[in-house]
Amino acid sequence: MGQPQAALEHYVECHEVLTKLAAADERDAQAQRDLSISHVNLGDVLLQMGQPQAALEHYVECHEVLTKLAAADERSAAAQLAVLFSRIRMGEVHREQGDVRASQAEFQAGIAILDRMIAAGMNVEQCQQGKKLLEAEVALCESLVIATGEWEPLLQQPAEQLPQLLSQRCTLLAKRGDRAAVQQAAEKLLAIEPRTENNLYNAACGYGLCLELANGWSGQRPFPAADGIPEGTPEEQALRSEYRTKALDALRQAITAGWKDFDHMRQDTDLQALHGDADFEALFPEAD
Repeated sequence: MGQPQAALEHYVECHEVLTKLAAADERDAQAQRDLSISHVNLGDVLLQMGQPQAALEHYVECHEVLTKLAAADERSAAAQLAVLFSRIRMGEVHREQGDVRASQAEFQAGIAILDRMIAAGMNVEQCQQGKKLLEAEVALCESLVIATGEWEPLLQQPAEQLPQLLSQRCTLLAKRGDRAAVQQAAEKLLAIEPRTENNLYNAACGYGLCLELANGWSGQRPFPAADGIPEGTPEEQALRSEYRTKALDALRQAITAGWKDFDHMRQDTDLQALHGDADFEALFPEAD
């Protein structure tokens, strides 16, 4: 219903009850499973509310409960899969926060679970399919490690891969609050030949993220509301103006080069600092 705060209050009350029930009889597997679900519910709503670190803490608690249940019944495929899914959930949150190595470690641990299940003859076909998906996630993480690593080795990557790596660098290092690195990647995207609509658009997104960081964004969502942005010093205001101008210029170049996905452009959170800006709105076709 779009009322996450109200939902959170009920989940907290529920969690308090389930915690007492689980503590009253630690051998009650159902009570422990209920407690793990409660942690997931709390984590999910906190994630929706833009509190990934608090969400991750509940996902870790959930994982600890599920790990004990799986150890108590090693022949239960359902118990093993529950631990696997908790690993995947933690990996996704780590990646959302920009901690790629931690994310990669969780996905690798998930592969180890699947390998044990396959060796034991548990849900072999399903586990083999799941392993391929997790191997793809690990490969993506390896790519993201390169994207967020040292600048010179990044530039030595194959030319066809560099634009995507630079775009990923903008996204992930913005989450770490590294405005200078995001600006550097955006400038490189803007200069890459040929100057395609995708590269130009992604450069605009990089400058949009720089503008958010200059507005006081910590790097973790939600972005600051317009009325919550500090006035800033004259130097800070000049920097914001510079990023705004560069983002708009890059968008104009992207559109000239052939960018046509205006629905995406209107909803793209990387450009949120431009939403409502008259010059930004003027970029959209009249039919939009």
